[in-house]
Amino acid sequence: MKKTVIVFLLLTAALAAPAYSPNDNENVRFGFPSKNGVMLYKNGFTLLYSTYKKNPVWVSYHLTPDYVKKPLKPKYSFGPDPRLKKGERAELADYAGSPYVRGRMACLKDMSRVNDVMKEACYLTNVCPMNDELYRGAWQKLEDSVRRFVMKGKDVWVVTGPVYAAPDRDIKKIGAGKVYVPTHFYKVVLYQGGDYSFKAAGFVFLNKKQSGPLWEYARPIAEIEEMTGLRFFSLLPPEVQTLIKEKKATPSQLAAMGI
Repeated sequence: MKKTVIVFLLLTAALAAPAYSPNDNENVRFGFPSKNGVMLYKNGFTLLYSTYKKNPVWVSYHLTPDYVKKPLKPKYSFGPDPRLKKGERAELADYAGSPYVRGRMACLKDMSRVNDVMKEACYLTNVCPMNDELYRGAWQKLEDSVRRFVMKGKDVWVVTGPVYAAPDRDIKKIGAGKVYVPTHFYKVVLYQGGDYSFKAAGFVFLNKKQSGPLWEYARPIAEIEEMTGLRFFSLLPPEVQTLIKEKKATPSQLAAMGI
């Protein structure tokens, strides 16, 4: 990480930008997308939780080659987050009989390096109601592509979560806890290229089966910010944010990521 910071300081100086000051927490190294909710700092990720919608607002984490090198076998099942009280959190009963699966935002395969990280990835604070065919299809393909990219020697920062592109009254809810069912899901990935310049890719999926190639779901990060009301990577200098947010990832970027 020291190399990353040093190189980036040189880049910001060249752009006459303010000194770069990263967050000490590696999972939100480049800023919090928002803070309007309950912040939960987990061993392998950080998330902002809505106790009203019973879903994470965003989940953010850092992946390195070492983190995905030797995944443990899954050993934990889903459960409510003990850091929140009943009434503030989703419960297993909310998903019982639902047509939606419990879709993890921080992917279990990304969180399987040690038991404590894996266990917390199974709490329902890391989960949203997701269409099963999306979860086991395009969503998983994107997660796998990002992980393979990391295994080639890349550090990446992932921010992911739900979108509600409909009036509150029209959003479906499940269970006695009235857990909100997202209309879409987003995923944003930040990494450094071979020249150490920052690059990013954003994706949006409807919460239903998506059959197209992954590149079809690429979106400019600025568009995702508009959809969600979030601001990604706010600690990066404004000039860098503009470069990585205003256009969707190029075909060469996506190809490098195996997309």
